[in-house]
Amino acid sequence: MTGWFGSGMSFITIGLIIVLAVVIYMAFSSHRKFSHQSSATDILDQQYAAGKIDEGEYLKRKENLKR
Repeated sequence: MTGWFGSGMSFITIGLIIVLAVVIYMAFSSHRKFSHQSSATDILDQQYAAGKIDEGEYLKRKENLKR
């Protein structure tokens, strides 16, 4: 009596583990994709720190980004 029932439960358990693994993988892979991107403010800060833009341009662009 437990032959088919036991096997069925094993397949369900394995299926749930696979679904859970796929969901976890997708959650972490999408997080990594976005974590590598810099925000506009970060890029602006880097340009100012590198001396590519002056203080006036930096403040003007920063104000525009706040809108």
